[in-house]
Amino acid sequence: MFVKTISRQSLVHGSIVLLFFVAATFYSSIFGFLSPDSIVYLDMASSFSSGFTCSVRSDFFTFHCGYPILIAFFDFITFSFNLVTASKLTNLFLLISSYLLIASITENLILKTILFLNPITLYINSWTWSENLLFISFFGIIFSLSKIVNQEKSNSVYFLSLLFFLILGCSSRYFFGPFCVMIFLSISLSFGWKMAIKCLPYFIIAGLFFLGYQLKILSDLEYSYWNLTERAIEPFGFLIYKFLENTLQNIALLLITSFIFVYFSYSSSKDGYQIFKNSSDKNIIKMLLFCGLGYLSLIFCLRLFYSFDIYDSRLIGFGCLLVFTSLLILILDRYKVSLRFSLKALILLGIISFTLHQKHWIILEPLTSGNYQKPIDYYLLRSGTQHMPKSEQE
Repeated sequence: MFVKTISRQSLVHGSIVLLFFVAATFYSSIFGFLSPDSIVYLDMASSFSSGFTCSVRSDFFTFHCGYPILIAFFDFITFSFNLVTASKLTNLFLLISSYLLIASITENLILKTILFLNPITLYINSWTWSENLLFISFFGIIFSLSKIVNQEKSNSVYFLSLLFFLILGCSSRYFFGPFCVMIFLSISLSFGWKMAIKCLPYFIIAGLFFLGYQLKILSDLEYSYWNLTERAIEPFGFLIYKFLENTLQNIALLLITSFIFVYFSYSSSKDGYQIFKNSSDKNIIKMLLFCGLGYLSLIFCLRLFYSFDIYDSRLIGFGCLLVFTSLLILILDRYKVSLRFSLKALILLGIISFTLHQKHWIILEPLTSGNYQKPIDYYLLRSGTQHMPKSEQE
């Protein structure tokens, strides 16, 4: 029954997007890098596979266990062929699932294309990072809310799916917990307070899970060496400058690639593809905008006071993507721009995004050999210092 409702255009669109997903995954498996965090995730997955504990050399880490457990699962179903390959298959599964969740609730051509077929999404997906789990958690929340708002049958099922994706997100990254507050506020701004109140019990349950998880980690860290309260040492002025610089760089990258797609998809005919099929689509776009702004505000404030990555694409790329995509759609709708489905535009966008997604090829984010390893190094260096960044091995 579901297959019959899928249009030929949607099938072609999904097939092309899937092709570039697979190509990017294959490339990252062969030519990609492993960051220090990637190696920790792989070690945690290996530890869980062997002893069902999320630890690194018997030490508990502050990294959440959701992503490593999923890698361990894919390692199991691939008969432990290759842990790095298992992590790439995990990322591919999460990305395809995210696309299908969004494609199942909207026919918005710009949303389905720009949100997934862009350098930032492919870049994050090419690394063994838990942001990939954050992606599907957020898009799963959007999927659940869309079904609830449209009064689908078995409405309670979608409330449970909302709870599932909220908890899944809380198991991906620390800041997803406070980000849930931003999501809740975005629901009230986009769909009204009545809908927000309906969802409130599930946010409370997810919040209790998040707090309980933090207490569990804190108790485990009595025997570990990680410092949860490491303060930022950089001047505020420097951090503000880096935030603005990297945000503008990410937006510029999205602007260039999106302009190409819109240019080749433009239709002067009034019968061309319309931006919004219904009012529900517009509310979803508004929520993406509010969530993106909330996400960037949260990351900006947290990094001002606590020490971790300095506003790189891994940290702020997701927020930039939500803000840019939603603003682009709202602007096109405001000026009544009509688009048609263009296979040429889709393939051209995919090629450009694939070319740029490994950003060490361009100036935005150069890699240094002292902090990154090739996947093969994870297997060649099997003793002593194998799990540490090269800069720490000297």
